Amino acid sequence: MKISKLLASTALALTLASGAAIAAPIVGSSALDFGTVSGTQGAGNILSMTGIEYSTPLSGAFVGTQGTAVSDFSVTQTILTPVAFTSAIGNFSGTVLSVDIGGPFTNITAEGTFTPLGALALAGNEPNAMQFNLTFTFNPDSVSGGGVINSSFTPVRVPEPMSLALFGLGLAGLGVAMRRKA
Repeated sequence: MKISKLLASTALALTLASGAAIAAPIVGSSALDFGTVSGTQGAGNILSMTGIEYSTPLSGAFVGTQGTAVSDFSVTQTILTPVAFTSAIGNFSGTVLSVDIGGPFTNITAEGTFTPLGALALAGNEPNAMQFNLTFTFNPDSVSGGGVINSSFTPVRVPEPMSLALFGLGLAGLGVAMRRKA
C-alpha cells in the first residue's frame, strides 16, 4: 500500500513539475531595417546599428508594428557574445550562435528571448525563444544591413539542472522505498 501511495505522489509531483503554465507564444516575424551601420568586416569587429525600425515582411504578432523604432545597438562578430535591443513592442536578449563571412557579406545568427511589451504583452503573450538573423554587405565606402526576428524555428531544448536533480531524487526515493520493503 505504501509503494502505491509513493508511486501516486511521485507521478503527481512529476505532472505538476512538467505541467507549468503554458504561455501564449509569440508567433510571427518581422524584418528590421538599419538606417545606418558602422563597422568593418572580420571576426571580433563590432557592428553598430542606428536608425532601426520594424519593417516588412510582417506576420503573426508583429503585424501592425511597421515603423516602430528599435533602440540603437551593437553586435560583435564573435560567437557566444551577447546581443540585445529594445523597442516599444518588446526586448530581445540573446547570444550570437554563428557568424558566416563570405566576400562582402556577413551573416550573424543569434538566439535568445523576446520579452513582449505594450500591445503584445496585453494580448497575453509571454517571453519566448526567438531567432535573430542579421545580414550585412560591406562595400568599399559603406556598410548596409538588415535583420529578421523570427519565432518560427525550433530552439535546442536543454533540460534544467534543477528539474533533473528533482527527478533523480525521486528515483532515489523510489529505490530506497523498494529496498526497505524487501
